[in-house]
Amino acid sequence: MAKRCFQLKRSRLAVLFQLIMLIVLIGVLQQLLSLGLWLLFSVLAVMALIYRLRQPWVQSFEYLDQQQWSLLHSNSAQVVQVSMRHIIDHQVYMVIYFDAAQHKPVLIWRDQLSVLQWKGLKNLAHVF
Repeated sequence: MAKRCFQLKRSRLAVLFQLIMLIVLIGVLQQLLSLGLWLLFSVLAVMALIYRLRQPWVQSFEYLDQQQWSLLHSNSAQVVQVSMRHIIDHQVYMVIYFDAAQHKPVLIWRDQLSVLQWKGLKNLAHVF
């Protein structure tokens, strides 16, 4: 199989989705909680969103062979080799699961890749 290297950008869709869910949750809880509890929850939720956005993310990954992939995280220059379990395609995003417990699943949104790379990843998802 040809070389499959995927360079990821930060996802605007992921940030937008998280922001919309936060606004909906804060709006619903405004109706259910007292003012003090609602303010406390709102501050904690915004802090959690900021913390989540500062987390390291997968900057690039490459399909090597069979189920072997290499990952490069944004916070390190070290390439990690992992074994992939399966890929789930949800049309707008894909989730890649790995065999090793220390590697979290990678969520790849459609806007993180070019159209050509997205189609290549979709083809790989259907193979696995």
